[in-house]
Amino acid sequence: YRQLMLEIPMVAEFRIAGRKASSWWIHTGLNNAITLKLAEKNSTNSLASAPGPSPNLSTADSLLKAGSRGYIPQWRLGLSYERAVKQQHWQLQPYVQLGLQSVTNSGEPDVSLFQWGLQFWYFFKKIK
Repeated sequence: YRQLMLEIPMVAEFRIAGRKASSWWIHTGLNNAITLKLAEKNSTNSLASAPGPSPNLSTADSLLKAGSRGYIPQWRLGLSYERAVKQQHWQLQPYVQLGLQSVTNSGEPDVSLFQWGLQFWYFFKKIK
């Protein structure tokens, strides 16, 4: 299954160690995920033909129904390392996100969204 989402994070960062040039931050907040498209992936290795333990196909199929949620709020937590020098500034952010509500509407199996990732930000000019 393939899902296309627009995610708008709203986070607050708190410095836990370091100085202006090199510091560690913790960030937390709400990630606003809006589902733009949810469709079955056209592939020979789909859930129906996947080897190994049998997945719960009724749960996967319920995601394709029209009743699936279009907005999924997620709690976001991460740690950032920031480095700033004269004309450059960069940040490395590993994070996890946990869905605050089921992907499907009531009456369907409860499917929560869990994501993790790594973001890298690079700026050509130092932010003051």
